[in-house]
Amino acid sequence: MCGYQDSQMENQRRVYRKERLARLFSESRELSDIGALCVHHVGILCENLEKSLDYYHDLLGLEMTEARPYDKLPHRGLWFWVGSEMIHLMELPNPDPLTGRPEHGSRDWHTCIAIKDVAS
Repeated sequence: MCGYQDSQMENQRRVYRKERLARLFSESRELSDIGALCVHHVGILCENLEKSLDYYHDLLGLEMTEARPYDKLPHRGLWFWVGSEMIHLMELPNPDPLTGRPEHGSRDWHTCIAIKDVAS
């Protein structure tokens, strides 16, 4: 009897989770429509920009773009095209510290999503 009840309770939990996800999805579609268009770029940290250049450019064949603000950022970095999106490679002496993470200032792993309307 206990096995049957456990199975029945698990089925009820599954139904509840599906219904809850459906409600959350429909609510989130109604909340905002800022217009997520695509992934604009992905930020990747590296310890050595030259070694990473060997990998991303020489091995993978990704093309660098000069149309990015190299001189406006407080760290060394490169931008590579991956189709119509980009990788922003950023050099830090210790890219994955357990303590002492850098203040944000764009120097952390990140994904940037292009949107059509910031004001919404």
